[in-house]
Amino acid sequence: MNEKELKVKIEKLRKENQKIHNETEGLRKENKKLKKELDKIQEKFEEYKKRHPKTTGVKHGKSYFFKSSTRSKKQKKPGAKKGHKPHFRPMPEQIDETRRIPVAVCPICGGTDLSENVQSIRE
Repeated sequence: MNEKELKVKIEKLRKENQKIHNETEGLRKENKKLKKELDKIQEKFEEYKKRHPKTTGVKHGKSYFFKSSTRSKKQKKPGAKKGHKPHFRPMPEQIDETRRIPVAVCPICGGTDLSENVQSIRE
C-alpha cells in the first residue's frame, strides 16, 4: 500500500470511529433517560404500595380487607395416630368374579420392560 491509500484508509477509519462514538453517546443519553423514567415509576409504585397494602383490595369502588386463612398451613397426615389401632376395609364375604388386569408399568421401579413373570395375581 502506498501513502495515499493509507491516508484514505485512515480517514475512513476516523469517520467510522466518529460515527461509533456518536452512536455510543446517543445510547448513553437514552440509557440515562430510561433510568430516570424507571426511578420515577418505581417511586410511584412504592407510593401505591403504601396506600394499598396486600391485605386490602378494591371492588366496586369500595375497599375491603382479606381475611387471614383459618386453616393451618401444615397438612395433617392421613390415617391413625402412632400407637392407635389401625382400621382396614373388611374383606367381602363373597367374591363374584376375578379379573386379570395386565400391568404396563412396574409398580416397584416404574420400568416398562416387563416379562410374563411380573404379571401375577394379587391376593
